[in-house]
Amino acid sequence: MSRRRLRVTKRLHSIRENNGSLLIGVSDRVRDRIVQAKSGLAEEDYSAGRMMAELTRFTAVGALNVLFFFAVNYVLNGLSLSSYKSLSVWAPSWLIGALEAHAAHRWITFHSRVDYRNSLLWGCVVYGVTAMLSTFSVYLLADLLFMNYWLVWGLNTAPFGLMTFLGLRYLAFPPLPGYAARRYGDRKSTAGACRA
Repeated sequence: MSRRRLRVTKRLHSIRENNGSLLIGVSDRVRDRIVQAKSGLAEEDYSAGRMMAELTRFTAVGALNVLFFFAVNYVLNGLSLSSYKSLSVWAPSWLIGALEAHAAHRWITFHSRVDYRNSLLWGCVVYGVTAMLSTFSVYLLADLLFMNYWLVWGLNTAPFGLMTFLGLRYLAFPPLPGYAARRYGDRKSTAGACRA
């Protein structure tokens, strides 16, 4: 048995012995982050009006991000990187667009003061999940069912955009209890700031 296979086998036995606690630990961290975010939202009297203001900013910033994403897509689409053209264009475009979008939403949409590395980590989780789902959608619709690539691109934008907004608000840029965010029309302010 090779060393690599032996290490993998030992790791699988370890996970089985711990009843899959590795996976449970990951889901616990996500759940804990969402619980903290909900608590922070409640403490700040996060209203429907504030969410609509954030969603409006998210949409405006998102429109600029979509233009950027479209430009990257257009350039890469012209390069014909592989026989799976749609897939080889979508995935790197999404990665480049996600990094640009994280920075834009951090400063413009959510006015976040959460630790940058931490928000980038959680942003990557959000973008990673939506990237996998949207990439599969593009592969299925454009490469296997031969739908027009640009139509599929447009169809993917709205549902995955909303999914991204909710993921970023709750995971990457949550107002945690005691977190002092710039207010969006709210006149109350919370003292102090904490790092996520």
